[in-house]
Amino acid sequence: HGQPLPPLRSRKERWLLAFLTLHQDREIARSWLAVTLWPDATEDRALYNLRRSLSELRQALDPEAYRLLAPTPRTLQLDLTG
Repeated sequence: HGQPLPPLRSRKERWLLAFLTLHQDREIARSWLAVTLWPDATEDRALYNLRRSLSELRQALDPEAYRLLAPTPRTLQLDLTG
């Protein structure tokens, strides 16, 4: 709605939003995002961190949170149409 996002809690959330924005035309595997953003964590921990960051990102996007899609249980996509 022409307003800037509120500050995100962490740098990882900004990176997550950047990855999703750069790849908006395709689905991105959650596992790839998790291990890319948290390379030193176990896969389970990285996926947990991803879920937390997605929750924070949805809160920050507020009325536009519907744009953050989960086309399948294992993928994410950001819809920037319209």
